[in-house]
Amino acid sequence: MNEQITIPEGCKVISGLPSQMPYQTYYVEGIYAVRQVDGRERPLRYYAVLPTRGNPMGSRGDVSLRYPTLIYCQGSGWHQQWLWHHLTHHVRMAERGFAVVSVEVRPYGETIFPGEVDDFLDAVRYVCEHAAELRVDTDRISFWGDSSGAHTALMGAYTAPSELSPRSVVDWYGPSDLVLLSTQHSTMELHGPESPAGRLLGGIELADHLDQARAASPVAYVTPESVTPPTLIMHGSEDPFLPFAQSVSLYERLRACGKDVEFYCMKGDVHGEGQFDNEAVLDIVEEFVRRHLG
Repeated sequence: MNEQITIPEGCKVISGLPSQMPYQTYYVEGIYAVRQVDGRERPLRYYAVLPTRGNPMGSRGDVSLRYPTLIYCQGSGWHQQWLWHHLTHHVRMAERGFAVVSVEVRPYGETIFPGEVDDFLDAVRYVCEHAAELRVDTDRISFWGDSSGAHTALMGAYTAPSELSPRSVVDWYGPSDLVLLSTQHSTMELHGPESPAGRLLGGIELADHLDQARAASPVAYVTPESVTPPTLIMHGSEDPFLPFAQSVSLYERLRACGKDVEFYCMKGDVHGEGQFDNEAVLDIVEEFVRRHLG
């Protein structure tokens, strides 16, 4: 029974506002795999931002709650990732009703291509095996990544075994055509032995090893016969690090092969800044992913 309250003079009253946060969120983290690197154990981590209704802690025990899921690979130039770089975006997507799992993969120096793609797909497998704990609907999983992480997400999406294949993949300004990259220039070294892509492939000059460059290019896995998940591409027109033409190459290949693709040129934006931090961009991601959930 509610007690009658007395509102003191000077107290301001708020009443009648509708809730604008249908989902609260909670955060968990853990280790999905352990690798051997230079004779030592190397744990690979993940964190998950999960939606819930009502009391976050009180809802965690209900294993019937399952949500559409975004498995994210953080970009890093294939260096060591800072896993939490896009945590704010992930919280906002969880508030929209998605489980978001950000996964760590080994950097160059600890593995070479396709080791990081193997890591990513092992993380997807782990998420599926722990679906009840992580509130994941295994029939409604999409991949998402930015920069080098988008390359990993694309490679995972385009080469995954059928049981791990996503409903869609979101590519934020990722390298997709390493053969083309071997001829391009930007404010950073793109294709020499010490470049990120060169080191990913074991310290090579891309132009001297085009077969390896092609094997590490998502565009090479798109054919008229391939089973290719719908792809959303977003890239800043003024990207000083990774040429906009990388995303043009993937878009044109997907279109030529009759695949489902949407491409947004983020006019005036650089490498993942500016408009990428706007809610309208997350609206685009949400609408695209939900449309392909099945």
